[in-house]
Amino acid sequence: MVVHTCPGSEGDTECPDTVDFVVHENTRAHLARTSCERVTNCEGFQGENARYLPQTTFADTLTLGAGPDRIDLYYFGRGHTDGDIFVVFRAARTVTAASTTTSSTRRRRHRPRDARSTA
Repeated sequence: MVVHTCPGSEGDTECPDTVDFVVHENTRAHLARTSCERVTNCEGFQGENARYLPQTTFADTLTLGAGPDRIDLYYFGRGHTDGDIFVVFRAARTVTAASTTTSSTRRRRHRPRDARSTA
């Protein structure tokens, strides 16, 4: 699964042609562009490499597998990019996500009042 489209986030690992990448529909649209914006990293999917574009997409939710191997994918709206997703591994009771904060959220970080610099 590709959880967002910042350069370097798609990984450097080569996969066999049988691997189906699952992405949010916005991520697929960004990767398929012929003119790449700074954060989409779509150059790697142009020309002959267009065959590696993800074929499985979803809008809001998608469930992969069944039983203990079930994985749920959720899209709650834009985070750092407009294709950020949450991946829930039910049996492991684990969730993973990437870059789900916006730049305005990052600016709101505050240090505790007693953590002032003494330098």
